[in-house]
Amino acid sequence: MRIYSLILLAFAGSLFASVPSDYAYGFGLVLQEEGSVLSKVVLPDDVYLRTISPDLDDVEVFNRNYQSVSFSLVNAEAVEYDSKEIAAVLYFVSEEATNTSEEGNAHTYTYFIKLPKYDFKQPLNSLSFEWEKADFNWEASANVYFQSDKNNQINIAHDAPIREFSDLWDENTLRQSDVSFDRGGFWRDSYKGGNDFGWKVVINSKSKIPKITSAKAHTKERKVEQYFVSFDASLKSSSKNEAVYELSKAQPLSKISIGFWQENLILPTELFYRSGEGERWIKIGEQVINSSLEIEFTREILAKEFMLKASSGSFEEAPEVTVFRKRVDLVFNSANNAPFTIAYGSLKAGNSAISAEKFLADKDIDDIPSAYVADDVKLSGEKALSEEAGTEFEIPKWLIWASLVLGVLFLGFLAYKLSKEMRE
Repeated sequence: MRIYSLILLAFAGSLFASVPSDYAYGFGLVLQEEGSVLSKVVLPDDVYLRTISPDLDDVEVFNRNYQSVSFSLVNAEAVEYDSKEIAAVLYFVSEEATNTSEEGNAHTYTYFIKLPKYDFKQPLNSLSFEWEKADFNWEASANVYFQSDKNNQINIAHDAPIREFSDLWDENTLRQSDVSFDRGGFWRDSYKGGNDFGWKVVINSKSKIPKITSAKAHTKERKVEQYFVSFDASLKSSSKNEAVYELSKAQPLSKISIGFWQENLILPTELFYRSGEGERWIKIGEQVINSSLEIEFTREILAKEFMLKASSGSFEEAPEVTVFRKRVDLVFNSANNAPFTIAYGSLKAGNSAISAEKFLADKDIDDIPSAYVADDVKLSGEKALSEEAGTEFEIPKWLIWASLVLGVLFLGFLAYKLSKEMRE
């Protein structure tokens, strides 16, 4: 019975699944690493311009068997870290020796570390230590506990190795003095001084080791640079004091650039946008253009047309207008059944992308190998963008649902017959 149910569900899913002929355009992919579980591709401008959905909902990835492949659209960003260090105040608390019959005396050293009053704009992520000079090699493990007060502490670094090995022959020294915090790489409690915030550091070793003489806390400032895709807006109409521009489709935009050919121009203007022809014009703001101007929007706007008005004065020639939207990269499951095709542009298809947070989990997109755009793949063309797309061979939805209901009733009948036979 379960097998019949699964077959029925698979049949139902296949009726609703996208196929390459649902799409207008497509292109093949060449993988940088064959068999890689995930691959990423930078989408060409054509995908942004020729899809129906502003959010790229009508994009799909197919394998060689024309089956949909799981994928995600991920914001394209460059991430850099600017490291900073803060000198800490170190308190020696205790040293304890425990006799062990086989290995001699094990030592435990306890310290408490505080920071001077400091306003942290970024979370702290590690400690580093300096210790007394020793003429022998040693190693130990460090446990760090975050203390918000005397009664609450949380272990944020467990058995982290610290050591110093010296080679007397070539004077090389292996030194490991940094202890990174757990919790995803950052400890996210902020500290502004005047409380019991601090770290208890417990160091365990199998023998006596040098004492710590100083400590520093480290923070990494995360800097994110968003990548953009730019499009030139076409001039739709113009006069001496007004110009209207249009895009091929409405786009979610983050900024706009306006540039005049005239040099030494200072012109007060007003800028408007709308999401489509016939829609209401929405004012972006008033600005003085000095030959050129770039405006970053406080939030994304969905715009297809722009209108630039000269508040006073006029312009000899309409300026050039360039708009910018956030770039997204496509990450997909490339493990099996290559080659792969990206299809786009469809009235019939729905959004099948998985959220980046779920799809990537803890994976770093920089570590994912690339896939490169290859030759165009001929699909249904403009036909997939028309209202009649797919109507010639489309199965009526009422018939699909009727088939499913009949199938469920049939399975119920089989279950009834089977149970009756078992009782007899």
